[in-house]
Amino acid sequence: MRRGKFIFLLVLVFTTLFWALTDPRWLPGRDVHQLRAAIVQYSGVIAIVCMVFAALISTRPRWLEPAFGGLDKMYLIHKWLGITTLVFASVHWWFALGARQILGWIFKGAAAPKEPVPPLMHALHVPAHIIGEWCFYVLVILLVIALWRRISYRVFALTHMLMTLLLALLLFHTVVLTRQGYWSEPFGWFIGTVVAIGLACVLVIAFRRFGKGHEVEGVVERQTYYPELKVLETEIHINRGWPGHKAGQFAFAKTSLIEGGHPFTMASDWDPKKKRMLIMAKELGDFTSRLRHEYTVGRRLRLEGPYGCFDFEDGMPTQIWIGAGIGITPFLARMRQLARNGHAQDIHLFHPTSDADDAVLDMVMSNATAAGIELHIHLTPRDGRLDGGVIREQVPDWRRSSVWFCGPFAFGKALRRDFTEHGLNARHFHQERFELR
Repeated sequence: MRRGKFIFLLVLVFTTLFWALTDPRWLPGRDVHQLRAAIVQYSGVIAIVCMVFAALISTRPRWLEPAFGGLDKMYLIHKWLGITTLVFASVHWWFALGARQILGWIFKGAAAPKEPVPPLMHALHVPAHIIGEWCFYVLVILLVIALWRRISYRVFALTHMLMTLLLALLLFHTVVLTRQGYWSEPFGWFIGTVVAIGLACVLVIAFRRFGKGHEVEGVVERQTYYPELKVLETEIHINRGWPGHKAGQFAFAKTSLIEGGHPFTMASDWDPKKKRMLIMAKELGDFTSRLRHEYTVGRRLRLEGPYGCFDFEDGMPTQIWIGAGIGITPFLARMRQLARNGHAQDIHLFHPTSDADDAVLDMVMSNATAAGIELHIHLTPRDGRLDGGVIREQVPDWRRSSVWFCGPFAFGKALRRDFTEHGLNARHFHQERFELR
């Protein structure tokens, strides 16, 4: 996640410095109206850069995954790009509409003279202003829907598609109302590149082309439901085309073109002879509660992937795995892989859970035995909350270990802080942090 934050901040700092070197109207001693015009330009540029960056992530480019540490980390940055867009769009709206009149009342005298623009651009100014204003109002509504978790995922997915149209309109707004003097400078070329990337993203998203190069068809062959845990296990047969995946990676499965795909961590490694994938999902929301009726035996669905860098490949002599609740899924896949291929690492798997389902526990124990992994079942009602101290007590060699965590975000964050405070290098703590919203 730190790499993602660094890239996010780097984009903001680079754009800010590039703009500051191009537009001198922010320097002290300038007319207040010139300063307002500079803020309008700056806030608009930052807002559109963040929006295009968020759209690029929405296309799920696998070539960007290594830089961020996985698509799960990219979607967290996507969320913060949306929030940053809203903040700077609000500043842009205020200084473009409200501040002009207020400054006119406070600072008497005529406003700064307007810069000359080509006739065609001048003719488009009025519609560009109107489009920009109304797009801002719609943007606020859509981002509130995106961030408000009580709104169902289906509504979120439908309204999020409107972001594509909104981006196309705001790119038009950007081209028309960007200061004319920028276009003859390198900064103008930068804006032009951002606009071109934005248009490409609009086309990819509008025509649902993301993932087309790595999407295959599968058929549901088996369903197993664990009522005590409210967990559904689904086995999918893939006839051809799947490139294979590493244990710990995830794929998007979709049955509806409108709603799009939902991410599932694979609970099995890939055997090209069997050509089967196992996914597990817990009923946590409106979509996962429908899965038993969506993923019925014989149902055809599209699988897109694989994605993710939660792949256990670090070369450490000891690994500590923590699979909390349904977070056991990637570890099941890894154990099945190690049972077939063998390993030389000392691996400890901690499975904290508040619900005890004999069938699931038997499955976890049999896989751990087959893979030669030391299993620690931690029943929360019986053993209390699992923490770093308990883990370190049972793994004396923890300082030479890497930690792999999958489960609730807050729990993982607390464990990361605990381990790093006791001397574990932060880069040896790996956490899958997938959230679409």
